[in-house]
Amino acid sequence: MPLTLAGAMFVLINNVFLSFGEGSFFYSMGIRLDASTIATLDSFKAIGGNVYNGTLGIMSLDGTFLYRFSFSRRAQS
Repeated sequence: MPLTLAGAMFVLINNVFLSFGEGSFFYSMGIRLDASTIATLDSFKAIGGNVYNGTLGIMSLDGTFLYRFSFSRRAQS
């Protein structure tokens, strides 16, 4: 459960709080940043992407494996 929450928080941070491009939440609120600041924030998005891959991405692979493992054990009985 804590891994799911950590992954979800980083997805939220990446997609809402670190997104300042055209069409984002902050852009619609009238907050504009220069291109160099947006490039710096995009480098922080890489950290959030790695956290996502380490939590939710791995858990989805584990879930698939455990589902198939459980299914095969039932088929043997």
